[in-house]
Amino acid sequence: MTVEGFLRRFVDGLESSGQIERTTATGYRASAEHASRHLSDKRIDKLAGEMILNWQDKLLNEDGLCSDSVVKDHRLLKQALSYAVEIGALLPADRRRRPWQHSSLRR
Repeated sequence: MTVEGFLRRFVDGLESSGQIERTTATGYRASAEHASRHLSDKRIDKLAGEMILNWQDKLLNEDGLCSDSVVKDHRLLKQALSYAVEIGALLPADRRRRPWQHSSLRR
């Protein structure tokens, strides 16, 4: 799933479940739009730290957002990615086993 699609579903789910108010959802959607502007075609399972740093740099320097806005955008992306890990849609690299740790690869 793309970053854009996942963020949309994430915010919609929070709002429809009553976990956030409509005004909060509006702010989250603005942050999701900022992410979509530069990361829309990226799959969540292919995101790398360098991509996120480049995205933040573009928000600050190309889009002219203030640092507070970029912090909010980063926070939403972090929450969404943490949720993706929680539901099993994303497996973080630090939780993956090295090939030699799998019992089938041991001699």
